[in-house]
Amino acid sequence: MIIDAQCKCGKRLGWSGTMRNRPACPACGHRPPQAELDAAADQMDAVRERLRTYPGNASAGMRRQQRVDAGLTLRQAAKLLGIAPS
Repeated sequence: MIIDAQCKCGKRLGWSGTMRNRPACPACGHRPPQAELDAAADQMDAVRERLRTYPGNASAGMRRQQRVDAGLTLRQAAKLLGIAPS
């Protein structure tokens, strides 16, 4: 994954990897504390998981399992999502 960020000095930097392995700024040498980078990476992972499991983005199998787990019929789930039951 390619990450694009801006340093506190205003320099933009990009790297391949995760927030956890963010390099130091080439202009000023600043690098946020590892705990801050880990927290940002965890937040990004949580957002990716929400997007992956969001009913509009989820696979048919995942939507079916979410519906069954919620105790909804196909028609009830479709009505809540505003989509056709098919």
